[in-house]
Amino acid sequence: MSLITVNAYPKAAWLSAVPATAGIPSDADYVRMMNRRAKDLAIIAQDLASGEITIQQFGEQFDSVLLKGHTDSWVLGRQRAGDTRSIVDADKIAGLAAKDAESQWLNPFLDDLIRGRYTDEDGEYRLGAIRARMNLYLGKMRATSAEAFIEASGPDEEYIWHLVAEDHCDDCPRIAVLSPFKKDTLVSIPGGGDTECLGNCKCFLSRSSDSRTSFAAVPIT
Repeated sequence: MSLITVNAYPKAAWLSAVPATAGIPSDADYVRMMNRRAKDLAIIAQDLASGEITIQQFGEQFDSVLLKGHTDSWVLGRQRAGDTRSIVDADKIAGLAAKDAESQWLNPFLDDLIRGRYTDEDGEYRLGAIRARMNLYLGKMRATSAEAFIEASGPDEEYIWHLVAEDHCDDCPRIAVLSPFKKDTLVSIPGGGDTECLGNCKCFLSRSSDSRTSFAAVPIT
């Protein structure tokens, strides 16, 4: 059962909350944006658990937060690369495309809620388990920011894949050792979810020309 239709979102979702920056956004700017989106999701989860909203409303509001988060991530990633314009229509389109790609995972989540996968024997929602699954969607926003960083950089730029975590999956070190990459030779993007760690790493990219980096992973609790 699909509760969310692609592009079915509140009109107000276009009102992005990208922080005002004077020049290149810092890691702190990105952390603040991610913290806002994490807080948004926590409120939605609590409202569902308390009965304030239905599963249908939960899905609609979740979809709206994803749109805001991916749009903001795209803008910040573009600005990080050096294009410091405020939000433009192209950013909204990119954010919508990234959000829509998540629909294939959001609808099964809602189906699981309907089937009772996240309720206990007393019929109460298991809030911790719900929030843990919701937080996986926040991690994908890092890939959106990294993609924007690459798209806003020069066509001849090269990128170094950096490993940060103490423990790695098998994929990320194999990718890192192949550095540097051009835009069209990158086999993955940190946080994209197509490595063995499913994006649960702390990898990031840097540009060879000036050592400027994409945003690093943000701890989500």
